Amino acid sequence: MVIIMNYIINVGKGKFPEHKHKEYEIAVYTKGKAIYHTEEKDIPVSCGKITVVPPGVLHSTEVCDGIERIYIRGEFNQIFNLTSATVITDNTKKEGLLLAQMIFENRYENPEYVSALVNALVHFLLQSIRMDDGVSLAIKEIINQITNNFYDSTLNVEELLEKSGYAVDYIRAQFKKKYGQNPR
Repeated sequence: MVIIMNYIINVGKGKFPEHKHKEYEIAVYTKGKAIYHTEEKDIPVSCGKITVVPPGVLHSTEVCDGIERIYIRGEFNQIFNLTSATVITDNTKKEGLLLAQMIFENRYENPEYVSALVNALVHFLLQSIRMDDGVSLAIKEIINQITNNFYDSTLNVEELLEKSGYAVDYIRAQFKKKYGQNPR
């Protein structure tokens, strides 16, 4: 699916005071550490984190360690249906970061190519956001059980997978897809 949209691509360094936008903002953190503030929560961010902020959401960034980010603001209303800021952790292959870097490096080049890259990033994020539904909650519960019972020699990961409510092979594959390793 090709999506035609308007967008602004830039790089940000340092602190951003409280502000809001008329369009969605995607920020891919490339360096340093910061605290990302919204009206609802404060979230630590660093390289590997991606924020998606819907229009009209008040937000700011407090720098802890030389934060840098690539941000893309655009009319993504036809894709995202968010009411609050969402923070996504990039996958183990750092595909979100790679896409953002490609978008930034090519921002003055062929508009169709840049649009295709922006579309790829948006769909990558959409896939990650959708993952944060029931499957993600099941995976988080498995992680909690493993973490809370790490030293229990009778802990059976297969039983945890079975209790997830999903097919064992499916939940195992989703776990590996999200975290890059097997639940064991």
